[in-house]
Amino acid sequence: MRSLFESLANGLTLIDYDDWLIFDARLTELVGTGRATRVPPVKVLHMPDEEWYVDPSTGEIYVYVKPDDKILPKWERVDVFRESPGSSQ
Repeated sequence: MRSLFESLANGLTLIDYDDWLIFDARLTELVGTGRATRVPPVKVLHMPDEEWYVDPSTGEIYVYVKPDDKILPKWERVDVFRESPGSSQ
């Protein structure tokens, strides 16, 4: 069974503008109903204005990068305990 956040993009290609609009509306609805909460990023993974969301029922955290004319959208699970790419251990 897919998690709430995994299923959010189900059937959508986020690089397609119409699909991205549907995804964004789904995310907004989840936040509006309290099924997801926007939280402050612990660290920057992709860009300074990325948004992080938590599923209060599972504790899953996802990062959301909204598209613009130079950036494609991104929606992916965050592991806050994993080292960032390129960092020393």
